[in-house]
Amino acid sequence: MGGLSNDYVGRIIAEERARQFIREAEVERLLREAYPHRPGVVSHTVRNRLHDLGHLLVAVGERLQRLEASHAASRQEECTLDCVGIGK
Repeated sequence: MGGLSNDYVGRIIAEERARQFIREAEVERLLREAYPHRPGVVSHTVRNRLHDLGHLLVAVGERLQRLEASHAASRQEECTLDCVGIGK
């Protein structure tokens, strides 16, 4: 009885799997070329709002530093005037 050997059947199955893999890879490549990834409207809007929020937080931080510095300077001046008896 001249049946098919296990090696021959295994090789046929492996070759078919390789061809299927190549076909799937080619389809994926074509899809990537046809529809390149572009960020959605929602993610683009959220990213821009977070960018604006970051700039706002930096501006607020700088303003708070200036206020703190001016407050410290006025307290220092107040203390100096009190120490020499001018402010009483």
